[in-house]
Amino acid sequence: MRSLACLAAGECARVRAVVSEDAMRRRLMELGFVEGTRVRCALRGPPGGPAAYWVRGAMIALRRADARSIWVSADS
Repeated sequence: MRSLACLAAGECARVRAVVSEDAMRRRLMELGFVEGTRVRCALRGPPGGPAAYWVRGAMIALRRADARSIWVSADS
């Protein structure tokens, strides 16, 4: 497993866990980052910057620090 922040543009994965403080964890899950959900990295910002991800039909931009709290595995 690795963090969502490690995905390259165009790469897909499945969410395995969200490991963050309660309020942020709840918000990320409300945005669709729940276990088993397929996620695709749509766009990468500058190094250390935000990235955009397709999740459940919506494009969501996340700061790198928030993307690091979402653990993913290869999309199978």
